Amino acid sequence: MIANLTLGFWVNALSRSYHDTLWIPALRHAFPRSTGRRKDVWYRAWVVLNARNDIAHHTRIWKRDVLDIERRALQLADWVDDGLHTWLAEVSTVQEVVDAKPTP
Repeated sequence: MIANLTLGFWVNALSRSYHDTLWIPALRHAFPRSTGRRKDVWYRAWVVLNARNDIAHHTRIWKRDVLDIERRALQLADWVDDGLHTWLAEVSTVQEVVDAKPTP
């Protein structure tokens, strides 16, 4: 069931509205390598969600700093698990695409 929850669900669950009911008792433990601040985790998840939504809706992203978006996504993954971060960094092709300088 958890695997079927959307990224939007998780960003919302990390919001200020659920600080006392979800973050303090439970969700903070899902990010053991984070700063421990809900706001930091929420912000990185929000950046990733917005980038994902733009890509999914074919919004032009060539003016966005995709390397920064990738860095934030990798940092979020690292906060969950170092192995997840390592694997994602190894399979990512973002740098290669940026280096190829595709034109709009």
